[in-house]
Amino acid sequence: MADLFCGTGSMGLEALSRGAEHVIFVDSDREAINLLYKNIFKLDFRDVCSVIPGNAFAGIPTVDSGGRELPPCNLVFVDPPYKLSLKTDEASPLGGLLKTLAAQTAHRARIIVRHETRAELLRQYATLHLADRREYGKMALSFLENFPEK
Repeated sequence: MADLFCGTGSMGLEALSRGAEHVIFVDSDREAINLLYKNIFKLDFRDVCSVIPGNAFAGIPTVDSGGRELPPCNLVFVDPPYKLSLKTDEASPLGGLLKTLAAQTAHRARIIVRHETRAELLRQYATLHLADRREYGKMALSFLENFPEK
């Protein structure tokens, strides 16, 4: 699993507590990364996490900071800053990330994007297809699946 724009890691840490084998955390905010490390150590998840400080719009890193190859992801949680989730066309940063994730994830991988309700994701980004959308107040979750043959 990958948790992009992870902040303090709540989604990825929750996934680990529910049985995920490994989580790749990516965020560019140094303060959030420091808190993430504290959370990982407090929960004793050091051996099942890779923390990559950097630009999550670049997609899922393939190696960690020590040069070790990271496992492939079949589940990706994407929670960009809300301001950047408003533009969803293919040329936007979010649209570009979703096209990158289509190439980086396996057949049938699932990508969950958290965004403002007023933002509408396209029905398709490369091989990612919008499968569902759920709204919770001002926040929405869009669920995409990677189906290259559609």
